[in-house]
Amino acid sequence: MKILVIGKSAREQAFIQKILSGKRANKIFCIGGNPQIAQYAECVNIPFEDLTSMVEFAKENEIDLTIALDEYVIQQGITNIFVEQGLKIFAPSLEAAQIGTSRAFAKKFLYKHKIPTPKYGLFDKEQSAIDYAKKSDLPLFVKYDNLAYQDTFLCTSFTKAKNTINRVFEEVQKKVVLEEFIEGESIRFSILTDGYNVLPLPYVKEYKRVLDGNGGAFTKSVGAYTPYNKIDEITEKNIAQDIVFPLLDALNSIGTPYEGFLSIQLIIQPDGDIKVIEFLPTLDIAEAVCVLPLLEEDLLDVIYAASEGALEDCYQNLNFSDDAIATLALMSGSYPNNPKINSVVEGIEDLDEDSIELYYNDTGMNSYYEVVTTGGRPFFLSSRALTINKAVQNLYDNVDVINFEGKNYRRDIGKIPIYKNY
Repeated sequence: MKILVIGKSAREQAFIQKILSGKRANKIFCIGGNPQIAQYAECVNIPFEDLTSMVEFAKENEIDLTIALDEYVIQQGITNIFVEQGLKIFAPSLEAAQIGTSRAFAKKFLYKHKIPTPKYGLFDKEQSAIDYAKKSDLPLFVKYDNLAYQDTFLCTSFTKAKNTINRVFEEVQKKVVLEEFIEGESIRFSILTDGYNVLPLPYVKEYKRVLDGNGGAFTKSVGAYTPYNKIDEITEKNIAQDIVFPLLDALNSIGTPYEGFLSIQLIIQPDGDIKVIEFLPTLDIAEAVCVLPLLEEDLLDVIYAASEGALEDCYQNLNFSDDAIATLALMSGSYPNNPKINSVVEGIEDLDEDSIELYYNDTGMNSYYEVVTTGGRPFFLSSRALTINKAVQNLYDNVDVINFEGKNYRRDIGKIPIYKNY
């Protein structure tokens, strides 16, 4: 089969490597790509905004299946366009993907269908948002509506909340989500669905704050590990019955069945209550590099079955190795605000390849064909071992082999079992 993958991060690298470990793909193209993906696939230079050229490429190269993983491309409605052109693609439709691309849509949807989520307010007028913040308990989250803007701000004072609301309306978009802060354990849980049938992936413990001890800014995942073994049968049942199935049933009821990977950020509170924070219409990057290598199925077979609506016929469940994987983001500069770019990366060839997998994320090549940083999380360093402790040890034994100006990282991934906030 000829496969086209769309995306340029460590997530797409993990997908491509896993697909190549199977037997069905004899050629993989990647629109986007990065220096490491180029070792496995033929990278194609088409801007993510140019969906027309993507359609033309898929037709000219007789692509059998396109797998769209990048959030921006999904949000632009690539699935709808490919389907209209008679091209086979695996990703949620524009309408279904709103659950993961618009926080406002997701919050209203969850509330309407009685799926548990923290209290919130949605505002398209700046003063109304400020008035709501003034009456709210602190700390308070201020979030962009559009998930393409990943910024999440935890405001510990009204002044900070007001200034952040001002920034949202001035700089980016005219809609803001205000959400109560709740204490608990941040867990990432994903499903693969053909719109009707569901296959769960392993739970992943993720770290979303940039400083040790869960301090500093909230951002995209900066580290993760699996397995996460603190989910008992009752909690697992509650997640399925109170969140997953009601969500998919509700999407089906409005004529927008969800087909693809759906990643769910959950908070498990100290009293055991579970709340949905938000969704991604794909796999989270740190989650992908933790989970996919442990899959003991042919990933392309699984995706193809889902794209045909045949999950129930082909799979009762997915089999995963009992091994552990821990991953650590190597950050750049003062990510997420001012990442240092164009720093030359050294030491890649000195990594212990027997215990470490290096995933390229925000990276590129300069005119001298040197790997350079292009964003705030240039790499994910990942280790697979029999236990989480050993995987974590391998990470930190190798983390200083890679060097670039502005490099920093958390030093406590997997070392503190439970946090009192996320």
